[in-house]
Amino acid sequence: MLQGYFKINSEKLIQEVIEGEVIIIDLEKGHYYSLNEIGADIWLDVQLGLSAENIITKFQTIYGAGDSQVREAVLSLLSELVNEEIIIAMENSDNLPLKKESQPNQIDLVKRKAFIAPVLEKYTDMEDLLLLDPIHDVDEQGWPKMVN
Repeated sequence: MLQGYFKINSEKLIQEVIEGEVIIIDLEKGHYYSLNEIGADIWLDVQLGLSAENIITKFQTIYGAGDSQVREAVLSLLSELVNEEIIIAMENSDNLPLKKESQPNQIDLVKRKAFIAPVLEKYTDMEDLLLLDPIHDVDEQGWPKMVN
């Protein structure tokens, strides 16, 4: 079971939050991923440097959902993110950019009716195109290198 802290594997990823959904692109493998609203909230908590236990407690408080349901869903997502090498598990918070804990705002609490398990969707259909990105093959002048 996952314990401790996590950090985003930023050396090989780019990510953007768009309308409550996180889009993640793995520049090494050419895969891209999306996280639903609750998954996006967990992603932001990982960025803040919160531990797995802090994230679980936060979601149990927000949703009032069964303790085991939230725990299993959060740990399942974190495990999947680690397996995909999107985040890296760490034993402690050393070298993490710990920021203030995120607090749910009242508008978010009103909008959310029930806990929906976070989902990581993986797409591989653009793998070839993402890996062919000419930005990976630039020389000092900034132009793509011509391959003979």
